[in-house]
Amino acid sequence: AAGAAGPCSFFLGPPQPIGVGGVTSCVLTELNGPVTGTIDVEAGEIEASVPLTLQVHLVGSGSPDPCPRCVASTCDEGPRQGMACTVHGTSQAFADDVSLDCPPHTGSFAIPLTLPLATSSQQATLSAASPSCSAFGFSNQRCFCDTCASAGAEPCFTDADCPGGVSGSCGGFRCLGGNNNGAACTMGGSIADPACHAYCAGAGMPDACCTGAGTGVGCSACSTPGAPTKPNPCLSGMCTAGTCTDVSNGYCGPHETFRSCLADSQCPFLGDTCAFLDQPCFDGSGDVGQSVVATGIADPPINGILEPVLAGLFCVPETNTVVDASRGLPGLGRVTASVNAMIE
Repeated sequence: AAGAAGPCSFFLGPPQPIGVGGVTSCVLTELNGPVTGTIDVEAGEIEASVPLTLQVHLVGSGSPDPCPRCVASTCDEGPRQGMACTVHGTSQAFADDVSLDCPPHTGSFAIPLTLPLATSSQQATLSAASPSCSAFGFSNQRCFCDTCASAGAEPCFTDADCPGGVSGSCGGFRCLGGNNNGAACTMGGSIADPACHAYCAGAGMPDACCTGAGTGVGCSACSTPGAPTKPNPCLSGMCTAGTCTDVSNGYCGPHETFRSCLADSQCPFLGDTCAFLDQPCFDGSGDVGQSVVATGIADPPINGILEPVLAGLFCVPETNTVVDASRGLPGLGRVTASVNAMIE
């Protein structure tokens, strides 16, 4: 965006078209700092911490091409429409050729993440330190991820991941906006200042999010951001063999598999029909001891070539009302990445 004289930016692949829950978006994954870690060349083992910023560009419902495409060496859309491009990847779901030469339009929001990637298997296990789920009917279950009761709303597995490691901060209530944004609060709490109490009460807001003295100080909601957390999207609360047998979603296929549907008539691509598939999920029902594994594979080099598989588990924070509802965020993320590397 800044031209040849601007700073260099590094990306973990080209723009990626994504469709989840009927919401399509274009995601550009930018490295926002140095990658740190270790590499054992002879054993083909890698362990790395990768700081990223996901630039998410919401497109809408059912767009067949959420990212600008590189067609006949030319960007067909976006801020570099009509300019030259080289194909850097092809989306299997959308059958689109994408390119770093064809970035999406600016917007809609950014998600900072740090991916812990390794060729060894990674495991997350629910414990008594894991945050309680916040969705109605699931308060007795534990959830893998939530966000911290702070202004930064950092993603967290436990209180130890939050600033100061304060007890109850991971998934705890906090002031959303107002003069005391991010401060821990208790629903129905009270403060000594009667004027502030009256102001908050008149606005229908909890006292704990009111600061200062006198009227006009401002109040905010005492809650948690994002979708209410629960162990899985299953109606029974139990995920088995990676699917909810009691929750299914309709998808068009075999071509536009990103498009959600309820009937064949909602699948515009010639030959596509609407098929209902069980909702994917992480096994278990939110009980202490439940584990999720991401499997990495080390690969010693042969003739200077190594092809390991990197894996990682991470917490994804809340993002946007539409995205949170369709993806169930905040929540646990799992990633595996096949790597082809040459040693010289």
